[in-house]
Amino acid sequence: MFFSKWMGVLLFVSFLFSCSSKKEEVFLAKAGGMAVSTSQYRERLEEIPFSFQAFVNTREGRHQVLDAMIKERLLVVEARRRGLNKNDEIKTKLKELEESLLLAQMIKEARKSEISVTNEETADYYLQHKDEFSHPRQVRISHILLSTYEKAEEVLSLLKRRGRGFSRLAQKMSIDSGSAKQGGDLGFFRQGEIFMLPEFEKIAFSLENKGDLSDIVKTQLGFHIVKLTDIKKLEPQDFNQAKEEIKKRIEKDKFDLWIEQLKDKFKVKINYELLDKVFSTSLEEETNNEEEKNEEKNKK
Repeated sequence: MFFSKWMGVLLFVSFLFSCSSKKEEVFLAKAGGMAVSTSQYRERLEEIPFSFQAFVNTREGRHQVLDAMIKERLLVVEARRRGLNKNDEIKTKLKELEESLLLAQMIKEARKSEISVTNEETADYYLQHKDEFSHPRQVRISHILLSTYEKAEEVLSLLKRRGRGFSRLAQKMSIDSGSAKQGGDLGFFRQGEIFMLPEFEKIAFSLENKGDLSDIVKTQLGFHIVKLTDIKKLEPQDFNQAKEEIKKRIEKDKFDLWIEQLKDKFKVKINYELLDKVFSTSLEEETNNEEEKNEEKNKK
């Protein structure tokens, strides 16, 4: 289903772009304002999986590919004749598609400029973090996510007082419903893999011994209490083994800085208070409803 949907998007995009070519084309088919050029046909052949290439290189295969392209364009022409291109849903999807294409192109351009990473930068990073790559490790962590600092304080106090019960409290209190079912377990991570939550990663890798608990750490998701549950020592990495990972880290740091600059440039205003008020309330309601259901099941 997913593959079919995106193949359809690709076909549609290639059709849209075909109208903008200024170069004189040789057309394989024309009808009703639609056309299939030789360059478009070649592009279509490149999209076809390798396992089908032998067939599309036969006379029958070539004809089938062209026939399929003609059918697509006829349907698009008929859709426009019926005014479907003026449909609000279609307009919305076209806008979303345009934004997705612009986003992808912007990232591609930024990798050549704003967030580009040089070999010198990766080499310097490796030397500055050599101990990390000489003694790499994976940590297994669990967390309890709360919507307010006060609730996090309450849960942390219970954990310190009891000295155990993290898994049970995660199941009962965490608003991260995915990990809560696993007692808060998030699995194993290497440094640099939790790049979306740098504050969380910093705390997780600062814990040294199994069973260690963090203080409360605030991220964009809420307030976390983190527990280190296991450690795995990994094989040392030389520069050549580590350079791709290093490049991603530096690129991520540059990307974050660039986004902050764009926020200043376009004077972005964010209402986190409204977000917390609207969505943390609904999350809490869902958690409370789940707890009530569990209590009713236990009574039965």
